Amino acid sequence: MARTLYLTGFETYPGLDDNATREVAERLNGSKVGRFQVVSGILPTSYQRASKHVLHALKEHKPKLIIHLGLHLLDTVIRVESWACNEMTARLPDVDGFQPFEEPVDVDQEFKEILQSPFNIPEVVADIRASGFPSRISRNAGRYVCNSVYYGTLNTLDALGSNVPAAFVHLPAPGLKPYGDTTIEPWHVGSLEHAALVSLNAFVRQM
Repeated sequence: MARTLYLTGFETYPGLDDNATREVAERLNGSKVGRFQVVSGILPTSYQRASKHVLHALKEHKPKLIIHLGLHLLDTVIRVESWACNEMTARLPDVDGFQPFEEPVDVDQEFKEILQSPFNIPEVVADIRASGFPSRISRNAGRYVCNSVYYGTLNTLDALGSNVPAAFVHLPAPGLKPYGDTTIEPWHVGSLEHAALVSLNAFVRQM
């Protein structure tokens, strides 16, 4: 029996009419990645509600691997996050109108605590590059809902004593050209889907 890989994308948020991670996650729903079956979920871009969706999915699907996808509007390559921080600071409010400034994701944990990815991130990035997609290690997941979700997931898994690994990958927005190179085709949903699938395979190979 295939194990469950829980994959998430995000809904839109203020200032963004469409979020490509939603479509990518929906396209990959039901895919087979090694011995894993992808079950996708779409999270609201809400500090308070997104992590509750993840917790519900953990109970319902009992995944053996969790991969979150987020959209990064200031980069043009695949960014693989190496850690998450216990801090919420938002330049723009989330979809619920919540706009925190220097607040902890979890008040019971040390403010600005760092939780490391359980994966060998340089190896993941090398695998993605070997497949022809530009990628880089990220050491800053921001302080918006993406970081909050990743911190919340890692923190919850730790509290449960779970050995299920979780990762976060930021995708560039469609229409951008990797590194701004005019000779390279701009990203589109199809290429982002392919790059996301390559990323999933890179994580699975480490398990």
